[in-house]
Amino acid sequence: MRGVLPDNPATFRSNVQGGALDPQHPVAKAIDERVSRIKLETSRAGMAQMLADLLYDDIKAETDRAYGSKSTRESYTLDFNKFKQWCIDEGLSYLPTSPEIVAHYIVAHGEMRPERLARATSAVAYVHSWADLPYRSDDVLIKAAMRFVRRCHEQEQEKQTEAATQLPDAANGAGQQH
Repeated sequence: MRGVLPDNPATFRSNVQGGALDPQHPVAKAIDERVSRIKLETSRAGMAQMLADLLYDDIKAETDRAYGSKSTRESYTLDFNKFKQWCIDEGLSYLPTSPEIVAHYIVAHGEMRPERLARATSAVAYVHSWADLPYRSDDVLIKAAMRFVRRCHEQEQEKQTEAATQLPDAANGAGQQH
């Protein structure tokens, strides 16, 4: 970088500190740009903190309105933590996650009631929304996995109903020897 920076670091330091560096000098421009960026980031962070402090009660009220009651949020937290642990055990990403991973979770936990799995998928959407991360809860893979689990549960219920209606025939003497 000869020609841009002075040969003597002490001269450079005193020029920068004393304002003797030509404002058009590339180093001066780079310093000004970096200082401006730092000021902007600091002002954004400060503004965000100020707004969070000022609007805390309103942010909480909007969160409550958007995400339901305290018990719903607690249920979402429990469901998401189960999903998170499963992802960790499987070596998969939980935050952010993908529709493929959620569909895999649904199918892998097909023994759970479909309503419970639907709440788990809502919990994943809730956490992604809260973390301001992209997530497509209406993805066709998630819908297909839920449909598959519902169909399996319906078939199992039909088998149980059929087996229950056949039990009285066996108890009324079918298979008894005279």
